[in-house]
Amino acid sequence: MQKSEIEAELWKELDALIEAFGMGKEVSISYEPKDRIEDFYGEDRYCGGEYREDTKTIVVHRKTLEGAKETLAHEFFEYLLEPLYGDQVDSFNIIVPDILKAYGKAFSKIQYRKKEQIIALLTRDWKRRRKK
Repeated sequence: MQKSEIEAELWKELDALIEAFGMGKEVSISYEPKDRIEDFYGEDRYCGGEYREDTKTIVVHRKTLEGAKETLAHEFFEYLLEPLYGDQVDSFNIIVPDILKAYGKAFSKIQYRKKEQIIALLTRDWKRRRKK
């Protein structure tokens, strides 16, 4: 599939997500297929996409249509959950004395993993529902 065809399909999928959840009309998509490794709390991991809060943009890096749609759903759920966790941990790290920052970093890692588990469940459920 051509990049433009995948991007068109992603916009259709975003419209379906917006309709299903009644939120996200301000979100846009940027399809930037590439292999990308990032540091996630000290672990190198493949990054299939990201949600950029400052521009309300979901950036998708996965190259296949199925993978790109899964990443889109994952990042859309990131967008939906952002108000629940936002910058709480960063604020915590700024406020507490240096001696407690190690606790803050450990808390950040646990919070990130829990959030990712929730988003993975939501993404799988969305994928299952879309196949029906």
